[in-house]
Amino acid sequence: MSFGKLPAGFDEVTVGDVDRSRSHTVKVIFIIGVNDGSFPEVNNNEGFLNDNDREFLKKQDVELAKTTLEALYNDNFNIYKAFGTSEEKLYISYASQDTDGSALKPSTLLLKIRKIFPNLKEDSDIITKKTVISTREAVFDELLLNIRNFKNGRKIDEIWFEIYKIFKEDKKWTGKLEKAEKAIDFTNMPEKINENNIKKLYGNTLKTSVSKLESYQKCAFSFYLKYGLKLKDKESFKLEGLDTGSFMHDVIDTFFEEVETRRNEFKRNNRK
Repeated sequence: MSFGKLPAGFDEVTVGDVDRSRSHTVKVIFIIGVNDGSFPEVNNNEGFLNDNDREFLKKQDVELAKTTLEALYNDNFNIYKAFGTSEEKLYISYASQDTDGSALKPSTLLLKIRKIFPNLKEDSDIITKKTVISTREAVFDELLLNIRNFKNGRKIDEIWFEIYKIFKEDKKWTGKLEKAEKAIDFTNMPEKINENNIKKLYGNTLKTSVSKLESYQKCAFSFYLKYGLKLKDKESFKLEGLDTGSFMHDVIDTFFEEVETRRNEFKRNNRK
């Protein structure tokens, strides 16, 4: 005997993009990343062909990708559809900062929602941290965060001392816990370069300039990466605005070379 799985769509969680969301209703919807500039997405890059070019070609029955205005209308429609698909609950969230720590603004859509529903209250798991005991992996990650806070002099809940003992006495987790504690105490302080490595990097005679000395004064580690290891930014192969002129010149050159080749072939064929 085997137990068959539940019917598809009866009890499931579906993850997808807003523009690919399904039209039928669902019980609960979580919409994440509702930040200014990304929801709806602001796309000022029209591509190699601008909106006027696309409109002109559209009149010639050559339809390409949508213009930026059409894409914006389409995004707004998909967002409206996503907001209206939930039968019971709708959760909307946005990030307060990016991976670099820079502050992020909520989308202007949230301002409109607050005007329509003035009694809505915003909740944050950053301002008021909530602890949920779920899987061991999730609790372990939460424990490491509390260990860091405790070592930094912050007050933590007494329950985390008991949880620490549980992981410490568990043979499966005690090794991971010890490694994690060493990582928390680790200070990323670079060691000084020895004399032999300095000679290999810069030679016996140091050739420098004012800009190099200023770079060293500003950041010795940056100087080491740039002039010692000679690291460079990875080239990105994409068509910039400055490259458009060169691209057009190459197209024109190729076109006239092809015209000249066909002209010579035509002359040779007529002689025969």
